Amino acid sequence: MKKVMISMLIAVCGAFAFMADLADAVTDVHILPEQPTVVDDITIFASGLTASSPVLSQYSEFSVLDRSLQLDIFIETGPWASIDTWWDSEEIGRLPVGRYDLTVYAFEWMEPAGSHTIEFEVVPEPASILLLWVGIVGVRASKRRS
Repeated sequence: MKKVMISMLIAVCGAFAFMADLADAVTDVHILPEQPTVVDDITIFASGLTASSPVLSQYSEFSVLDRSLQLDIFIETGPWASIDTWWDSEEIGRLPVGRYDLTVYAFEWMEPAGSHTIEFEVVPEPASILLLWVGIVGVRASKRRS
């Protein structure tokens, strides 16, 4: 009987350890629009799993350092040992043309719980490219007439 109880205790502890490893993760990060231009307001969407439930509250902090963007998500959860999901969105507005790295960090009760990094590029507005092309053609045409 004692061996059975010890085996059950080991199995339960192993299951909780597996759940904690599986759950402390940022599972998805993406932006909308998927291919932003300089005139688009960009929104970050992130989601993940926690090792306990329910998700009671969360808040986020966004920061920019040159071409590196960081979103920290702080999650507080309930006392039950079960996997639960969370999601967050943050509107960051417009960015200048360039390639950016975005890292989302999740913290469960202020302890690091996982991260996920993506890379994206902000491109010029299509109308701006068209205007630039029309301007170049116009300047060349006026130089030929001279």
